[in-house]
Parts: sequence; C-alpha cells; structure tokens
Amino acid sequence: MGNAKVGVKLFTTVCVTSLVTLVIGFIGYQGLRQTGVALSSVAEQSLPFVAGLGLVKEGLLAAQSAERTILVPELANSKEFDRQRANIQTGLALVDAGRTMVDGLTLDEEETAKWQVFNAALTDWRKTNAQVLDLVSAAKRSNALTLSIGTSMFSMKKAMEALNFLLERSRQEAEAQAQAALADAASRQTTLMVVAGLCVVLSALLGTLITLSITRPLRQGVAFARAVADGDMQARLDVAGRDEIGTLADAMRRMLVSLKDNIAQATARGEEAAAAAATACQATEVAESHRQAAETARQEGMLHAAGQLADVAGVLTGATAALAEHTERATQGAAEQSSRLSEAVAAMGEMSATVLDVAQNAATASQTAAAARDKAATGSAVVGRVVDGISAARDKALVLARDMADLGSQAEGIGRVLGVISDIADQTNLLALNAAIEAARAGEAGRGFAVVADEVRKLAEKTMTATAEVGQAIRDIQAGTQKGVAGVRDAVGMIEAANALAGESGQALAAIVGLVEAASDQVRSIAAASQEQSAASDSIEGSIADVNRVSEDTARAMEQAAGAVGDLAEQARVLENLIEALRGDGGLTALPAAAG
Repeated sequence: MGNAKVGVKLFTTVCVTSLVTLVIGFIGYQGLRQTGVALSSVAEQSLPFVAGLGLVKEGLLAAQSAERTILVPELANSKEFDRQRANIQTGLALVDAGRTMVDGLTLDEEETAKWQVFNAALTDWRKTNAQVLDLVSAAKRSNALTLSIGTSMFSMKKAMEALNFLLERSRQEAEAQAQAALADAASRQTTLMVVAGLCVVLSALLGTLITLSITRPLRQGVAFARAVADGDMQARLDVAGRDEIGTLADAMRRMLVSLKDNIAQATARGEEAAAAAATACQATEVAESHRQAAETARQEGMLHAAGQLADVAGVLTGATAALAEHTERATQGAAEQSSRLSEAVAAMGEMSATVLDVAQNAATASQTAAAARDKAATGSAVVGRVVDGISAARDKALVLARDMADLGSQAEGIGRVLGVISDIADQTNLLALNAAIEAARAGEAGRGFAVVADEVRKLAEKTMTATAEVGQAIRDIQAGTQKGVAGVRDAVGMIEAANALAGESGQALAAIVGLVEAASDQVRSIAAASQEQSAASDSIEGSIADVNRVSEDTARAMEQAAGAVGDLAEQARVLENLIEALRGDGGLTALPAAAG
C-alpha cells in the first residue's frame, strides 16, 4: 500500500467506507424485510383470521340467544318475536361478514377441513332455526322447543367445536410466529452490532493508515523544502516509494544535488573570472610602465627601446591570449550554469504541477467522501421513516387489542345478564315445585294446577339448560377474545422488536456518517498539506530563478571582459606594428607616422 498512487489510496478509502455502508445497510435491510414479512403475515393472515372468527362466533351466539329468547313463553308476543327475529338476522349478517373475511384467506389442510365442518354445521343450524321460527309462528312452541334443544343444539355444538379449534389453532400459530420473530430479531440485532463494530474498527484503522502514509511524507517534504529555501544545502529527505509522493521526493533530492553543483560551478567560474581580471590588470600596469620606458627609450635611443618594447609586446600578447582563454572558459561556464539552472527551474515547475495534482486528487476524494456522507444521511432518514411506519402499525395493533378487550367486557356483561336469568329460572323452578306440593295437598281440586306447575317446572329447567349453554358460549367468546388479545400483544411485541432493530440500523448509519465526515476532514488535511508544499516549491523555484539571473549577469560581465581583452589585444598588435616600423626606418622620423 505504501507504493500505491495517492489517488488509489483515497479511492480505496472511499470504497471501503462505501462497502461498510453497504454491508450494514444490507444487514439492516434483511432484518427489516424479515420483520416486514412477519408483520405482513400477522396483518394479512393472523389478525384477519382471528377477527373473522370473532365476528362469526359473536354473530352465531347472538342468533342462538335470540332463538332461545323466542322460546320463552313469558315473551310470547308478536312484537318480541319480530324483534328477536331481527336479532337473528343481524347475528347471521355478522356470521356472513366473518365468513367472507375467512374465505379470502389462505388456510392449511387441517384448517380447511375444520372450516368445511363448521360451514356444514352452520348450514344445518340455519335450516333448523328456520324450522323453529316457523313452528313458533304456527303456535307450536313445544315442538319448536324440542327441535331447538335437540337438532339445533347439536348443530350449534358441532359448529362451536370447529370454531373453537380454529381459534385455538390461530392462537398457537400467533405465539409460534411471535417467538420465531423475536428470536430472529435478537439474532439479527447481535449480528448487526458485531458487524457494525468490526466495520467501524476496520474503517478507522484503514483511514488512519492511509492518512499517515500520505501526510507523514508530505510533512517531511515540506520541512525539506523549507530548509532548502532557507539555504540549508545539507538537508536530508528520507522518503522513498513509487507513488506520487516518492517520485516528488526523488525529484526534490535530485534538484538539491543539481542546485549544489550549479552553485559550486558558479563559484569556480567566478574565481576564474576574478583571476583573469587580476591578470588583465597586471598586464595593463606592465604595459603602462613599458610605455613610459618606451618614451624614455625614444629620448635615449630608439633602437634599444624598440628591442625592449618587442619583448614587452611579446609578453603582453601572451598575457592577452591567456586572458582571452580564461575569459572564454568563464563565459562558457556561466552559460552552462545558466542552462543547468534553467533545467532546475523546469524540474521545480514539474514538481509544483505534481503537488497540485495531489491536491486536486485530495479535493476530488473530499467531494466523493461528502457524497458518501450524503448517501448515508439519506439512508438514515429512510430508516427513520421505516421506524415511523412500524410505530403506526404498533398503534393500530394496540387499538385492535383494546377493541377486542371491549368485546370481552361486553361478553362479560351478557354473562351477568344470563346469571340473573339463571337465578330467575332457579326461583321459578322452586316456585313450581312448591306449587306442585300445594296442588298435591289440595287433592283432586288441585290436579289441574299441578299439571300447570309441572309444565312451569319443565320450562324453568329448559330455561336453566339454555342459560347454561349460552353462558358456556359467552365463556367461549371470552376465551377466544383473550386469545385474540394475546395474539395481538405478541404482534405488538414483534413490532416493537422490529422498531428496536430499525432504530439500531439508524444509529449504525449515523455512525457511518460520522466516519465519512472524519475521512473527509483527513482528506482536507491532505489537500492543505499539499498546497503548503506547493507554496514551498514555488519559493524554491523563485530562489533558483534569482540564482539564474545572477549567473546571466555574470555571463554578461564575462562577455564585456572578453571585449576589453579584445581591445587590449588590438593595442598589442598596434604596438608590435609600431616596433616593426621603428626597426625598419631606424630613427625617430618613423615614430610620428607610426603613432598617427
């Protein structure tokens, strides 16, 4: 990883962060999906099934109670008959509504068989009920009572057994679903927390390693560049690698070596130029002294002076040639130094471009990290909406539980009324027994009264039997209602578990947002360090440009010195010509002409 490109490192950081987000989001999604499946099963199958069976049972018991009420002799009037007959129709309407709900659901083989048994028993009871109503309408109440406590009761009992079986089966399935959902939610919760913790540790470790692999060599490079800019030519840069930063470090080290060589060459060329200038000054002084000697020789003797001037001219010519050679070498050295410095300036330009490229890559990675943070924040908002939806479903389930509890309370009220009716039947039976005893005491005169008392006693016994059956039916309703409430409570527990799981998913996504923000801060720090190094490189580039200008000034001075040496050589040739003229003419007469 140390030799990877900076862009690859930053891209790897973003990819790992995105992968962490994807893994945690996938685990949370799977948990929510499983919870959604369980809730869908409860909302689309279990709750409608229990509600439909509850309507069927409520309507069936209401119809049976109305039928028994019609058979009470004390209530034998057309108005009460019509009212109870309407109650029977209302109860059967509830039964049909509940059956419609159940028929629209998917049942297994055993539930289908029991449901068919119930429908067959319900059909038989409806036929018997119609016959009972017809007999009551025909004033055949005794036959109607016999049919009601016989065939009708048998059909009702068979239907109730099938209905209670289905309710119990629904309760067991709801409990099993609740246990499975809670176990699955706990397992997924543990998995999510473990994976989230591992992902957080992995992301933090990888981000730290990548950040250090970039910022540490950058800080060393900045310190090296500042030291060179301050004039420390012995500075060291211990950074190696095949990435952009390693390449930049190699370029900076080569730049320092080239800079030291160029400065050394410039110093040597300057010393050579100074030596050549000193030689030229000495030659000029010698020429001046010999000029004075020549003037004296002209007065003392031209031929002797001419010989000496010839020697001086030879020396001057040699010195001028040597000076010209040194000046040419100094000029070439200055030109070479200027070329080297130009190359160093170009290398610094390339290094600055590389640093700017690193800064641009860091800025791009920062933008990518910001985009990942926005995506994670969006995912957190989605999970929040899921939590709100699950909370709404929980509220609906609680309302349903309260409604079923109210239904149980109403059934308890009916049970209390039936208790009163049972007490009245007991008292009626006791009064009938007392009347029979008194009729027996009266003898033949009380025989007719005894028959009436016996019929009243039988009617009281039938009333007690019917009341007991209705009471049992009410207790069955209460048991079914309690089972439904328990199923709804289990569903509420499942919903709350799903709500907790969704909340943990939201917390995990919030942690991911924090990690992405931290990665973005680290990338911004890398960009700032790159910009700081770019500024230091610009400073070094300016210093090298200044040295280059000094070298160019030195080259121009060498060119001017070369011109001066050329002038000196020309004067030496004039002097030689003058001497030759003096030697040829042999006297002072040639001197003015040569001087002219």
